[in-house]
Formats: sequence, structure tokens, C-alpha cells
Amino acid sequence: MVHFGIGWGESGVRSIYSREQNPVKSENRPTPFQEALLRAALLDGAAAREAWEKWKSAVDIEDLDPGSTQLLPLLYRNLKRMGVSHPQMERFKGVYRITWYKNQMLFRDGATVARCLEQAGIRTLLLKGAALIVECYHEHGLRAMADFDILVPFREALAAIELLKKHNWVPEFDFSDRVLKSFVRSRHSLGFTSPSGNSLDLHWHVLQDYCREDDDRDFWEGSHPSRVHGIPTRILGPADQLLHVCLHGAIWNPVPTLRWIADSVMILNTFPQPDWNRLVSLSRQRCRTAAMAEALTYLSENFDQPIPRHVLSALRATPVSRRERLEYAAASSPIRNRGPFLSFWLRYCWHVRSELGRGSLSRFVTFPRFLQFIWRRERLRQVPLFALREGVLRLWHQAVPPAGSAPLL
Repeated sequence: MVHFGIGWGESGVRSIYSREQNPVKSENRPTPFQEALLRAALLDGAAAREAWEKWKSAVDIEDLDPGSTQLLPLLYRNLKRMGVSHPQMERFKGVYRITWYKNQMLFRDGATVARCLEQAGIRTLLLKGAALIVECYHEHGLRAMADFDILVPFREALAAIELLKKHNWVPEFDFSDRVLKSFVRSRHSLGFTSPSGNSLDLHWHVLQDYCREDDDRDFWEGSHPSRVHGIPTRILGPADQLLHVCLHGAIWNPVPTLRWIADSVMILNTFPQPDWNRLVSLSRQRCRTAAMAEALTYLSENFDQPIPRHVLSALRATPVSRRERLEYAAASSPIRNRGPFLSFWLRYCWHVRSELGRGSLSRFVTFPRFLQFIWRRERLRQVPLFALREGVLRLWHQAVPPAGSAPLL
């Protein structure tokens, strides 16, 4: 049974609105010791050694958070390169080997999917860890991956989904044809599990909050050819890749996610001069200048990244609407601070954006279609009845006490 409720989350709304009047600042940032680990893994010379000494003397290596554990392979490679010796190096090496093995399995299955799609005439583009390992890390053991991310054109999404199912990949949700079409129109990706148990995210949009039919045209046009296990594919251009990594890292994650920082530094190490004008333009088109200004400023101030001042100035000078500030503040805040109302509102904002340009009738039924989507109803006309049933059930549970409890007076 799907329960739907709206609560204001008063303290969360108050804190987000107070931040909305000031420069936007994400809550999704590392702790000081996580930052020391990142510097030890990413920087060079005295700065890296100083960060390593600070981190190892302050943390219990036997009890690391998941985000820090994911960085151990990168730390191992950097310490080894600098000639650092420590009893825990073998442990770090072990994490590197496990990461290498898991990624080999993910790439094997991901390449199989890329081949099937390519043979069916469907273009592909690697995203996230898959693209970064191929183009920036160059070692399967350095960057942890939970799944293999691959993008197809929006118009080919349904065909790609059917092709994966035909090859025994199991979708995260098994929709009817009607609901699947609505899902594809409103969402950016669908997760699959391979027959061998590996995970793959099939994307038809790069960004989860920009899901209109042509929202990815500039990403495809700016991409360049690449290969995965010898199979032709494509990868985002450096500026687009940096934008994607930073925006993905801006969204709050219950598991501390530090990878966006490491990914951004690796991109800038590989491409020191991305097309900065393009990055500013894409940020403005997606109304994400506040998020990008904060992310790039953080990289410049904390990880010595050579972000041109004129880029930061251009991003900061771009007018930011109240809605953009509130949306970014909500997305980058822990769910406990948002409250269910703001979480619902944020999801609805993303849905509305996917409906823009579909005509006046579509705009008229945007909210009912949103409810149809989140409640996974087969037809739009089922939404009012389902809402009524949920409302009656909720009132019933509030009015009738559970068995064994005191009666209402």
C-alpha cells in the first residue's frame, strides 16, 4: 500500500528559507577529516603528506565511513607514488584489488549491453564512473562503482529497455506498457540487474531534473567518440562531464559521498582547460549557476584547482531566482531537514520541468499526472479514486486505535 502525506517539517523549512536569503551553501560537504583524506589521496608533495599525517592520526582506520572507504584505493596509489611506507598499505592495496575485481565484472556486463545496443542501431554514451575510469582514472581499481551507467537517446529508451529485458536483464520496476511510457517521460533512468547479479543504470537523460525530449541534445552534440572493451560508444565533453559530476554531487546522499570531489579533480587533472564558457552557458540554461559557483569555489579553495576567476565571477553574477535557491537548498539538505512537504515539492518541481512544452492540456493535468506517476496508477482516471481511498484509510487509522490500546474518549 502506498501512503502519501505532507508535513511541513517546520524546522527544515525555516532553516532552508533563512539560507535562501543568503548565498546558497550546500550541506553535502566533507567533514574536516574526510577532507584531509581527500587531500592525501589527490594532491602532491608536502600538501598531500601533511594531510596524510593529519588523517591517519585522527581516525580509526578499522571504522571508516563508506565514503572514506571508497577513497582508499586512490589513497593507496598516491601514497605509493610518493614512496610513503605504512603498516596499513597492504590493507589499502586489498581494497584496491577488490575494487578492481568488482569493476571488471561491471565493465564486462556493461560492455555486453553496449554491444547489444550498438548492434541494434542505438547510440550509447558512458556516464559517471564508467566514463571517468575510461578517460580520467585509467585504472579499474581506483574508482569505486555501484553500477554501470550508460545513456541512450530519449527516443530509443523504450526500445533499449525491451532489448535489455530480452537479454534477461531484470528491471528495478516491472511496469505495464502504459505505465512504462509515463515513467520514461517523467524520469531519467531505470536500474537493471544482470543475470550474473551486476547492476546497470540505463539513462535516457543526463540530469534527473531535466527530462524533456530535447534536454540532452547539447550533451550529445558536445560528446566525443570512445570505446569500452573495443565497442564504439561516446563520452561527455570535459566541461559537460565536470558539470554532471558537480551537480550530481550537490544532491544530498544518506551515504557520505566524496567521489564527486575526487572525480572533479581527476577531470581537471586530465583536462586542465575545459571549455569554461560552455560550462557557464550550460549552468545558466539548466538554472544551476548557484550550485556550480559553490562547487567550483570549493574545489579552488580546498583542493588548489585552477578555476579561472572570470568563470566564478560569471556564475556568481548570474541572477538566481528564489525558486532556484530554494530548490538547490532543498536538494542539498538532509531529508530530515527538508520535511516531507519540501521533499514532495522538490520531486514535483522536477516533474513539472519534464512537462514543459507539452501543450496547454498537458499543463492542465500536470499535477494529476504527477500523482499518477508516484502512485503508479495505470490510468489517469484512477487517481481521484486512489486518493479518496488513501484519505479514508488514513482517517480510519487515526480514528480507530490499534488493538490493545486505550479507546478514544
